[in-house]
Order: sequence, then C-alpha cells, then structure tokens
Amino acid sequence: MMKLHGISYLSSATIIAETGGFLLFKNYKQLVSYAGYDVIENQSGQHVGKTKISKKGNSRIRRILHMPSLTAIGKQDTTFNQLYRRVVERSGVKMKGIVAVQKKLLLMIYYIWTKDIDYNPNFRNIQEEEQAPSSPLSITVIKKATQSAASQGRHPASNHSMPPLRLVKV
Repeated sequence: MMKLHGISYLSSATIIAETGGFLLFKNYKQLVSYAGYDVIENQSGQHVGKTKISKKGNSRIRRILHMPSLTAIGKQDTTFNQLYRRVVERSGVKMKGIVAVQKKLLLMIYYIWTKDIDYNPNFRNIQEEEQAPSSPLSITVIKKATQSAASQGRHPASNHSMPPLRLVKV
C-alpha cells in the first residue's frame, strides 16, 4: 500500500482505522458512500442542477486523502495524473479532478487491503494486453482446445455410472 503515490504510514493507518479495516463493507459502493464521495444531483421539478459529492460521510477520510491526491497528481504519466487531466478537461474545475483522484486512491487502498495484493502501477496496461486477443481465429482455437482437453464435450458427472439396485449389496 505504501507504493501508492502520496500514501504514507499515517494516511494508510488513518484510513484503515476510520473504516475499521474495511470489515463492514460488502462492496466498494458502500465505502464510497461512507466516505462521502457518492454523487448527488441538485434537482427540483424541471430544474436539473449540478452534480456534487454528498459530503455526508466521514470527513476525516476525505481530509487525509487530500494531500496524497495532490502528490499523486504531481507524478507525470501515472493513472492518477491521467484521471485528473481527463476530469479537468471535461468539467473545467480542478477541484473535481482532485476529488476524483481522492476517490480512486481510496478504492485502490480498499482493493489492496481486502484482496491482500501488492500495488502494481502497470496493472491496467498488463490487464489490457492480456484481454486483447491477437486474432479472432485464436479465440476459437483456444475455446475448442479447452473444451476437448477438459471434458471432451461431456459433463464430468456423466462419466459415473451407477450399478442397478438389484446388484447392490446392503
């Protein structure tokens, strides 16, 4: 977790302490809502206002993630910097970009802690390379090879045959 840009012992300990080690959260959406990063829309009748974060959650988590997000944004060619630039380009508001990076940092900490994995800054690139097939032909060949090698087209349970009841000794 300390390999994340901007996350130190104090910030990670505070987040884990404030969330109770993520034990009470069934999924990331509950964590986002608990931290107050869930989006609400200001609307009434025909009027549709701007969207913003609710801020009804734990303010200590948002406060502790502010400086690490600025540090993560400062590192060039990272996923955090790319996210920040994309949000600022779209909305024109720098604070929205900072809040988006804070939310992403929180979610990455959540997944690193709950899945007990190490942070890999190139994870997205590796994942995209693994998912991209070289050609459509290779997909069909792999599927056919997997099917024939694993089960020869039959269900594994169909291999078992039961003797007739008259032959079974009780």
